[in-house]
Amino acid sequence: MSKVIMLTKDNCPFCAIAKRFIESCLDEDQVSRLEYVHRETNLARYEYLYKKHNIATVPSFIKENGEVLSDSKPSAITEFLEEE
Repeated sequence: MSKVIMLTKDNCPFCAIAKRFIESCLDEDQVSRLEYVHRETNLARYEYLYKKHNIATVPSFIKENGEVLSDSKPSAITEFLEEE
C-alpha cells in the first residue's frame, strides 16, 4: 500500500476532526500509511505540496499517484484510504 500525505495546520478545526478520527477509528495499517505535513513545522514542504496539487483547503490528503482529497468527513477519508 502506498503512502498518503496529510496536509494540516494549527487552529484548523477540520484538521482536528480528521486527526481524531484517524487516531481513534482507523486500523494500524491505514494509520501507518499516513505522513503528516504540518504547516507550522514544515512550511517549505507544506507550501510546495499545497501549490503543486492546487490545494485550496486543509485537511488535504495526497496519494503518491497525485490524487487529492480535501475533506474531513470520516466516510470520505476511509474511502480515500481504501482505494488503490
